[in-house]
Amino acid sequence: MIKIILPLFVVLLFSSLTHVNAQKVWTLEECISYAFENNITVKRQALNAAYQQNELQQSKMNRLPDLNAQTSYGHSYGYTWVQQEAENIDVNNRSFGMGIGTSVDVFNGFSARNTVRRNKIDLMASLASNEVVKNDIALRITSQYLQILFDKELLAVAKEQYEVTNQQVERALKLVAAGSEARGSYLEIKSQAAKEALTVTQQENNLALSILDLAQLLDLENVDGFDVVSPVMPR
Repeated sequence: MIKIILPLFVVLLFSSLTHVNAQKVWTLEECISYAFENNITVKRQALNAAYQQNELQQSKMNRLPDLNAQTSYGHSYGYTWVQQEAENIDVNNRSFGMGIGTSVDVFNGFSARNTVRRNKIDLMASLASNEVVKNDIALRITSQYLQILFDKELLAVAKEQYEVTNQQVERALKLVAAGSEARGSYLEIKSQAAKEALTVTQQENNLALSILDLAQLLDLENVDGFDVVSPVMPR
């Protein structure tokens, strides 16, 4: 059985999509891609990397000279007494001003340069952490995906064994009825069939839990009908 499970990972990424009862089943590649886009931890780390990128960009811009420009405009009007004319005349005054200024740090103890260096290091650390988080989630998804495939194999084996034992129960019952076999042998094989029926139920529960664990790892809102592709092994 182990020989069957181990080569599965080789063909997981190349498995085609299938549908069961109109429900979409997921390949390993789809599970990992979905997690990279929707997992809360991955999204949080990506936001942190974006923040560090902005901090680095801002620290670089802070080293550039400041340029300020301003304009002003004034308008006044009224009357004034002109002695020579012996009368009041209208007076309108308009004014316009414009100014441009710039400033640059000549020396600040290398503070700006050190800030840029620190922000570069912070960005590199954030990007590295982002890769670590993505690798971790990919490994966890792969492990859980393989666990589902393993549980499916165990369930298939358990069902097959139970079917064989049931056939033996029917055969033993006929032999007891014909007087060719003791009833004790029939009861013994029947007890074995009951144990194997319990094993089938346990394996079904294990598979259901494995599928649920993967769905929760992907942060799926709806897990109804969720299942994964079982690759077809090359012959």
